Amino acid sequence: MNDLKHSEWFLRGLVSFALLLLFLISPAHARVKGIATLKNFTGDIIIKNNEKWGTTYMKGLVLYNGDKVVTRKGTARVVFHNGAELNIEPNSNVRINERVVKKGFIFKKMVKQRRIRVLLGKTRYKEEFSKKRETRFEAPTAVAALRGTEISFGVDDTGTAYGVIIDGNWYTLGDVIAGEAPDLPQEIADNTPAQRFAFAATEAAIQAAVAALKVSEAAKAAARADATATDKLNKVREEARAARVVIKQALAATKDSKLEAEMMAKNADPEVVKDALEAIRGSDSAMTAMAASASAADQAVEAITKIVGVAEKAIKEKNASGLNAALEAANAQANAALAHAGVAEGNQAVVDAQTAGATEVANEMEEKVGGATELAARSSEAAATATSNAEKATEATGAEAEAFAQAARASASAAGALSMTVRANTAGVVATVAGDTYKASHAFKAADQCLQAAEKSLDFAEKATKDAEAGDIVQAAAAAESAVFFETKTEEVTEDVIDVPADEPKDEPQDQPQDEPKDQPPPEETYEEETSTEQEQDWKEEEPTSPSS
Repeated sequence: MNDLKHSEWFLRGLVSFALLLLFLISPAHARVKGIATLKNFTGDIIIKNNEKWGTTYMKGLVLYNGDKVVTRKGTARVVFHNGAELNIEPNSNVRINERVVKKGFIFKKMVKQRRIRVLLGKTRYKEEFSKKRETRFEAPTAVAALRGTEISFGVDDTGTAYGVIIDGNWYTLGDVIAGEAPDLPQEIADNTPAQRFAFAATEAAIQAAVAALKVSEAAKAAARADATATDKLNKVREEARAARVVIKQALAATKDSKLEAEMMAKNADPEVVKDALEAIRGSDSAMTAMAASASAADQAVEAITKIVGVAEKAIKEKNASGLNAALEAANAQANAALAHAGVAEGNQAVVDAQTAGATEVANEMEEKVGGATELAARSSEAAATATSNAEKATEATGAEAEAFAQAARASASAAGALSMTVRANTAGVVATVAGDTYKASHAFKAADQCLQAAEKSLDFAEKATKDAEAGDIVQAAAAAESAVFFETKTEEVTEDVIDVPADEPKDEPQDQPQDEPKDQPPPEETYEEETSTEQEQDWKEEEPTSPSS
């Protein structure tokens, strides 16, 4: 545990810039409406922000539905858009949610329900009373609905709820002990399951950021004018490794969500229990899928290691075609790994929705992720074909070697197109869960277009392999060109959908103000829908023609 703490805070400094950059350039942060801001903080805190653990926190950070604040030797003050203030004390684990629910038996009315879930620690909350809003504090075994304006609410290390109504009144469901929750020693707080799982999720996010930095460095080396085949192979191997780390990150976050759901399944409120049981079911399903994704990513890394040997053989024998084929196969395996990482991220987003009680959204997105899982598997199959063709290209010579090299190139393009389709679909799933309907619509539309292009790329890849096996280099080369053409189409339509890599920002990030915001309620965030820039021309009109078989 001590090693975890030390590495966590040391690595935080190492990768804070990378995390901040990812945060600044993420389209989701530009369009999704937040529900609160981090007014200020002291000491060590951890934030899960817009489904990303380990976000670099700053004063004025916008907080979204489902975000979590975990404090250690620190405090945090959260201000909601109606001016309500939530003060979070040290050694606390708190999630904030907001949703609109129907109230009343005969005459239904819509009420905004704010749900503050305290798994551990102490909070103090103050707001102006309104009949249009209901604030609920949820503990593992109890619920307290606020009908007043100020409350102190906390949970000890056994899950027992404590509360004091300072101004106004409340009603409770389950046992809430009157009084302040006890202060917990740091050692006891850190060893509670809620805190340990949060630390693990943050550690996984930090490792993912470190992996992203390694990919960035490898990409720079591969882009040099004097870059060697080894440089290029190292880049794709780092990409595959980073994808594997992303899957582990998603798994760690899902385990945290499942633990939270298991704790809330003991609640006295049937509605909370229902949501919790659904979240547990979803978590189990997601973790099974993530295990499959992790296995696929492991296989991709192993395949690239094998391809390195193929490339070395090609270099030794001065087989340029074999070397090019090996590089294409490595790219294919890396793209397959990225596809499976996208599936894992989609599953994590579904679990986040279930944890927040958005069952309808979760079920709808679960179907989307299921479709993406099949596409990721097909991407792995295309990568395997590319690897096989690369091995054949290395074993052959002359025109035969070049034919198999073209086939490897075609299969790699198909793997890339399928991977891009999965990643666009994942962007749509994540945006839907976050409430960003504009980006979700844009992403799913792009995913549909990608799928059309990916299917064509895959068809040409299969043709290229058959042509290579028949020894027809002309046909294989033509089919490869067509496969590449359609992969390029997937890149075009996803340009504004998939988050920009940290090493290739489109725009220079602007410095964020670090001064404490003025003492006033944060303004309601607004956004305007941007005009889609995607190309919607009929691809068939542009489709390259190849000589008939």
